[in-house]
Amino acid sequence: MEGQTCRLILAMFCFLHQASSIETSGVPEENPAKEMIQVGLVFSMNSSVDKVVESCISMACSDFYDAHPDYHTRLSLLIRDPKDDVVDAASAVLDLMENEEVHAILGPKWSSQAKFVIDLGEKAQVPIISFSATSPSLSPTQSHYFVRTAYDDSSQVGALAAVVQAYGWREITLVYEDTEYGNGLVPYLVDAFQEVDARISYRSVIPLFTENIDIVKELNNLLTRQTRVFLVHMTAGIGSRFFALARDAGMMSEEFAWIVTDGLSSLLDPFISKSLDSMQGVLGVRPHVPLSESRRNFEERWRKLYAERNPHDEIADLSLFGLWAYDTVTALALAERWHGILQRLSPELNLSRREVYKASANDLKPPTWPGETLKPPKGWVMPISGKKLRIGVPKKDGFDEFFKIEWDPHTGVPSYSGFAHDMFMAVLDTLPFAIPYKYIPYMNESRQSAGTYDDMLFEI
Repeated sequence: MEGQTCRLILAMFCFLHQASSIETSGVPEENPAKEMIQVGLVFSMNSSVDKVVESCISMACSDFYDAHPDYHTRLSLLIRDPKDDVVDAASAVLDLMENEEVHAILGPKWSSQAKFVIDLGEKAQVPIISFSATSPSLSPTQSHYFVRTAYDDSSQVGALAAVVQAYGWREITLVYEDTEYGNGLVPYLVDAFQEVDARISYRSVIPLFTENIDIVKELNNLLTRQTRVFLVHMTAGIGSRFFALARDAGMMSEEFAWIVTDGLSSLLDPFISKSLDSMQGVLGVRPHVPLSESRRNFEERWRKLYAERNPHDEIADLSLFGLWAYDTVTALALAERWHGILQRLSPELNLSRREVYKASANDLKPPTWPGETLKPPKGWVMPISGKKLRIGVPKKDGFDEFFKIEWDPHTGVPSYSGFAHDMFMAVLDTLPFAIPYKYIPYMNESRQSAGTYDDMLFEI
């Protein structure tokens, strides 16, 4: 991805002069027409957590285009609510692709839905962009048209293993739902626990649509076993029922230890769940989001918007899905902007939306897990590991108004000026991320040109 991103930046640099002519040619319009980019949003809206996502997406669109009123592209979101049904999600996506001819799909919510939707996107060559389908089995490397903007669940196994190691536990019972989301994490947990000299002594697999009586039977089965340390990996719907029944079975006392993954610790809806009282003493892991001034300002604005849109609801917590949804829509709007520019500047590159979306998503880093290096919840980091982008520049006699290199007579440090330099700096200033760069003059020891322009391009 590093090479791809560098190519995009080089394309912008090489065609800066073309950019100036495209943006300024012709008679300027007072109210230029906006190009509406159709994008499907397939996401369940069943709980306050889902309403958080909806409000964050709306806020992302407003914030982005308020900040960039001159942009000629606008995202037009076509919303479909498939509830939590796999078939409905696939049907909604198929309808958006065939009848609305959308350029991309945001969603769906669950990994089990995404599994089928990704195949549809691959066949129709429409990018599927997910900020909530976290199963490791859904790999963007296996599907050219799947883009994930959230960490997958395997990112948390190091933190879970650290908890087990800290308490000196050697055997753990794993309880997980029998879905794409539940099954996808199992092999990663097995490997992580082995590294801290612990093992999974028993696996309890709970069907998604199981009856309460069947959960009670499995809890009684767990009581007959020696292991009293349980790791639960479930979504909120079945997880809330499970812990309520575990409390009724007397399994939430001090002789039991319970750990939950991020699906329950971060995304359990506090206003519809009856299981919170039954989960006292449960230990969970979740991504760490540093509390910065920008985040405080964002939350204040978001709470006001949420209250306006949901006047009869209590104010929900700003979930990670909400943050990720906001960032994803912002990245998508910016990617559409650059896709249009690059297509106009260099049509021979023939960059697809999928390539630009993937390059943008690769720069979008969600919150990290405790124990890893902390990064902001929002913000763009170029995937170049802190190295400076090396830019070859020609040393030519004449045409100084386009690009000029001068050396300080005392320090020998070069300085740069001219139209191409100024345009390049203007492009950098508009990007929502910092790019460390370094000009490399193409010259010999005598400060004379080391070859032709084609020679320089060949060496790059």
